[in-house]
Amino acid sequence: MIDAIKFTRGAVAKKDYVPELTHFRIAENRITGYNGVIALSSPIDLDLDVRPRADTFAKAVQTCETTISMHVTPTGRLSVKSGKFRALIECLPDDYTSIPVVPEGSDLDIGPDFMKAVRAVSPFMGYDASRPWSEGIMLRGQSAFATNNICFVEYWHGHQMPMPLNIPKVAVNELLRIGKDPERVTATPNTITFHYEDGRWLRSSLLGDNWPEQAYSLFDGREFEYSATPDGLFDALRELKPFMDKESRVHFRGNTVATSASEDVGASVECEVPEGPVFNFKMLSLLEGVDAIDFSPHPQPCGFMSGMMRGLILGLNV
Repeated sequence: MIDAIKFTRGAVAKKDYVPELTHFRIAENRITGYNGVIALSSPIDLDLDVRPRADTFAKAVQTCETTISMHVTPTGRLSVKSGKFRALIECLPDDYTSIPVVPEGSDLDIGPDFMKAVRAVSPFMGYDASRPWSEGIMLRGQSAFATNNICFVEYWHGHQMPMPLNIPKVAVNELLRIGKDPERVTATPNTITFHYEDGRWLRSSLLGDNWPEQAYSLFDGREFEYSATPDGLFDALRELKPFMDKESRVHFRGNTVATSASEDVGASVECEVPEGPVFNFKMLSLLEGVDAIDFSPHPQPCGFMSGMMRGLILGLNV
């Protein structure tokens, strides 16, 4: 039971604007949470028809140390009892209208490398409300794309998508938390559902704002001369992190990575890097683990690659 609750609670809304979104729906031995964007559902060993307040229900079950018994009281609350412990959970009334949230759509072949693509590009998802289309992962053609407006990445997974599918960040985060390859996927132009073993599933609305067409041509006409990622670069960044100022700039000074362009200011770490490039600390740190980088185009976008992923990072002008 606890596993079922843990699986579904990620889809429970934090705000009380719509009561149904802060409550689980338990019916026909299944528990479902829905926050208006994503829904998570799992079989549960509980033969009740009830809509308990999700956060207090989860806390009550986690508090139980012995056999749990549950029933709905005459006042419409869910009684959770174990040993000497008892909690009465507020529930939505029986006549409360439920929002129907179920898997839908046709089967979608995402191939065996889908989760590899998600793990690879997810760190580059955007967080800019003025570009809502970037706050997720776009599946288009045979690739997965992500951008935060400084970095742009493409992972080729090799399975043709029948239509663009822009998966929102909240769903991507749940995919990463679940951590398993889905057994199958179904999709419509507006939703995507990931089906897991034991009848569990994650359904998500898709981001309605499609990416600008020019994003897919960012690699066109660009040729890079990749070199292995400088040895010790990201260890150096970790050493410099406590000394970053509000501008959070990383300066390459030939044989040194530093917080300032001046040798007389800030902190530095010896590292074989080219002379001149400047990057945002957080953005450059996202490249840890990539196989090769070409810093020579700076201040124009610099290319990097790792396995089936290629990307661009925009430097800073000084």
